[in-house]
Amino acid sequence: MNVTAHPLIFFHRALQQTPVFSTQLLKTEKDGIHPGAGSIGGDRLETIITIKDLRKVYNLGSEKVVALDNINLEIQKGQVCCILGTSGSGKSTLLNQLAGLEKPTRGAVYIGKNNISKFGEDRLAAFRQRNIGFIFQSYNLMTSHTALENVAMPLMFRGVGKAKREKVAAQMLRQVGLEKRMHHRPNQMSGGQQQRVGIARAFVSNPKIIFADEPTGNLDTKTTIEVMAMMVRMCRQNNQTLILVTHDSYLAQYADRIVTLIDGKIVSDVENKSIVDRMSNEEIVEYFLSENANLAETTVLESDGEIEAIRQELQEGRQAEEQPMTETADDPAETAELQEQTCTAHTAEENLEGTRE
Repeated sequence: MNVTAHPLIFFHRALQQTPVFSTQLLKTEKDGIHPGAGSIGGDRLETIITIKDLRKVYNLGSEKVVALDNINLEIQKGQVCCILGTSGSGKSTLLNQLAGLEKPTRGAVYIGKNNISKFGEDRLAAFRQRNIGFIFQSYNLMTSHTALENVAMPLMFRGVGKAKREKVAAQMLRQVGLEKRMHHRPNQMSGGQQQRVGIARAFVSNPKIIFADEPTGNLDTKTTIEVMAMMVRMCRQNNQTLILVTHDSYLAQYADRIVTLIDGKIVSDVENKSIVDRMSNEEIVEYFLSENANLAETTVLESDGEIEAIRQELQEGRQAEEQPMTETADDPAETAELQEQTCTAHTAEENLEGTRE
């Protein structure tokens, strides 16, 4: 396999110029993040991403397609922000702008005080390597490398010695529950395990911002819940900002804030109490499989009463399982049959795998 052609390599170009390893961002005006200050609900919070009058137009022959139409947005440090929209809404174009993978037609994206829209490719690559982590729908693991080697790769680009980077990578793999899969290659792991490797790789250099593009699109419901909860809780621990891009209203409930795009415009921007902060993984599974999880009209849980009802139902189920079974030949007990619900996986057409030249 041609290593230099792999999508991950694009994000780490020109890194030989910056062989410095630190779990903290470099504090230079040129390349480090210098957050400003925002204000929400009277509390001053650091604003880590600022989008100003952002517009992106594609020329398709004689036709002009407006992908983003005058977007203005501020995202705070430590926030889990969901960019929600259907295919064609502009969400992936917005993610590409935030990550510096495309240049805007007009406007700017600031990360801290850095106008990354004006950065050249080499400076962008170095900036991303220091400050940003990526989680992909299709994992984007090096198939010829072990889990340990994949996770250690961002540290290799930063000039970290082999012994040290493998030690740090091993710690990350233990944190995501893959201590027994460190020396497995991607084709020896399940989809959920591969995505855990991708998560460990994104977090290994302790970036300030994590971009996740449809991170659970290839996973089943149970694994989706595990992976999403893991990402959010890891960001909570380190006060990192997570930008989640998805079409899935269920995933939006993991966010602190839900920004909805339609035809390149922000049509809704609402605060949300993350489901991770309100439920255990088991309760989340029960909720998503219940009739209460009808998100056709809303992406926000209406009340804590719904959660208490789910917890009560789970408790009753556990108590029923603990009761001894008795044989009743002529009077069989009534049984409630749970119908299995299936969730069709939605595969996003837009993946964050590179940039248009």
